[in-house]
Amino acid sequence: MPNANGREVLTRAAARIAPALVLDGRLTPLGMVLVVVLAAWALLVTMPDALRVVQPLGMLGFTADNDGLVSAVAPGGPAERAGVRAGDRIALDAMSCRVSRDGCRQLFFVFGGMGGLQYVRSGAHVALQFRRADQPPGSRPALHAVIDAVREPQGRDGAGHALWIAALVADELGALAFILCAAVLVWRGPCAMTAGFFLYALWFNPGQYFEFYSWLQGHVAAMIAQETLQAIFQALGYVGFLVLALTFPNDRVRPRLRWILGLLPVVFVVLAALQFASFLNVFGVPTENVTRASYIAGWIVDVAVILILPVLLIDQPPEERARTRWLLTGCVAGLSCFIFADFSEATTMSPWELPETAANFLYFANVFTLAAFAYSVVHHRVVNVSFAVTRGVERLALWALVTAFGAYVIHRVDFELGEVHWGEVGVSLVLIGATLAWERIQETTIERLDVVLFPRFRRALSALAALGERIRAFASIPHLERSITELVASELRISSAAVFRRRRPGEFRRCAAVGWPRGFDRIAPDSPLLAGAAAKRGGHVRLHTPDWVATGFARGVAVPTVALPICMFGEVRAIALYGAHHRGDALNGEEVEALEELVERAGLAYEAIEASAMRRQIRALARRLSPAADAR
Repeated sequence: MPNANGREVLTRAAARIAPALVLDGRLTPLGMVLVVVLAAWALLVTMPDALRVVQPLGMLGFTADNDGLVSAVAPGGPAERAGVRAGDRIALDAMSCRVSRDGCRQLFFVFGGMGGLQYVRSGAHVALQFRRADQPPGSRPALHAVIDAVREPQGRDGAGHALWIAALVADELGALAFILCAAVLVWRGPCAMTAGFFLYALWFNPGQYFEFYSWLQGHVAAMIAQETLQAIFQALGYVGFLVLALTFPNDRVRPRLRWILGLLPVVFVVLAALQFASFLNVFGVPTENVTRASYIAGWIVDVAVILILPVLLIDQPPEERARTRWLLTGCVAGLSCFIFADFSEATTMSPWELPETAANFLYFANVFTLAAFAYSVVHHRVVNVSFAVTRGVERLALWALVTAFGAYVIHRVDFELGEVHWGEVGVSLVLIGATLAWERIQETTIERLDVVLFPRFRRALSALAALGERIRAFASIPHLERSITELVASELRISSAAVFRRRRPGEFRRCAAVGWPRGFDRIAPDSPLLAGAAAKRGGHVRLHTPDWVATGFARGVAVPTVALPICMFGEVRAIALYGAHHRGDALNGEEVEALEELVERAGLAYEAIEASAMRRQIRALARRLSPAADAR
């Protein structure tokens, strides 16, 4: 019964720790201190790498695995000049921390912290002992090399250097956003789900650690302490990621997945032990196989998360399913890039050498995981993820085309005109023209793509626009209100729609609805359910789903997600409320814009109908008063 025992251990630990950190849905002072300290530690590890833009690190000019085997030597680099050749092996036993403190300190220049690609302080002098490829283990090292570090290449010169800087800055900004957003989420809503993501963000953010570890090189005790923390928090990060997947999106574990909880203590112990064991090469123990096992075990956890999320979709209600699709999409995009970069840069398992700039851009892509999680946690209603991703790809592609066009124009001007100053004028004119035409070009291109990618969506928007053109001709208010509820619900495939009209100063009453529960027919203008919509002239208001559920309103996709005030004669006289799509995703921005235009025209139609009714009343009153005037 290992799973049951594991669950029991986890339950007892949570029962003891949780009350000290979280009380009544809020962090305790101890919990706040813990979040601040851990976030500060993560920022301390990652943020110093930004200094590499102005203060480059150094390189030794060779790559070795965790057994000390030299796999590559940079031609003409410091290692080659010191006599190091590919196939040589660092004499771990001769320099072990058990043998020599100075040898131990030198080994940390090669193996400290990250593994794989490694940097040292610029100008460092590293003394290493090597056995040649033909020497047997345990023999006297044939080469005592003093390697003088040279400046890291930083993408060489020109465009390569600019890209390297862009990738590094992106990683550091991504790490800052990753850590702070995760801290804010757990601060504002402490639960297993947000705590799991916070633990994951502490280590698996896009930030780089080379600068921080270069500070520790040469300080044996500090390096061992940091590597111990790395082993613990890397394992906690993986466990937190599993907790996030198991509890998403409502902080509850599905019955069919509870057996995984019993494995979490085992997962933590195994991952922490493997990671810590991978650092033992400085004590003379070859650890390449252990290091590979550590990385593979971590990747298995990442894949497990991606497999757990589709299982959650099976029995989730539509509104939860829409949020889970967001997280799944973010994880697939972010984790695949992160794993590929880690495989290529931090291990020697990769059959190819990925440029550092490319690896850094791939690390940055893990912000997709952050964006998807933050969006789906903060918003109880989310837009369709396929639509949002497609829109993002379309806009990114158009931006890339315009940028490439601008770069081509600049290149041609420089090539054709040389030193003539007409070049700057021409480039400026072209870029100004492209900027002015950008919005129209983008709008037209996206509309054409929608015909192919989202034909039903485009037809729905066209139907709403056509309804807005016809609505001014409607002769009765009931007909008007049925149109902006029933027709809108049908075209956009939304689960509910209702119009509440002001009957007297103290309340709005329901006049037309579709998919609306019985009995819910009155709302006060100052009700928090309307989120201030009754005082807003024009535009829209996103509604807070839990407020509606708390009133006893039917759960699920019928809960209204957006309110649009309808203004007549300068004041709000009605409010249109719309629920989510039948699939559970919220109305996207373009749909809300179309509804804003529609209700604006509906307000004019209300005015026209009421004005017509008033004219009829005046004429009728005039007819009644006319005989009386004649009689006098």
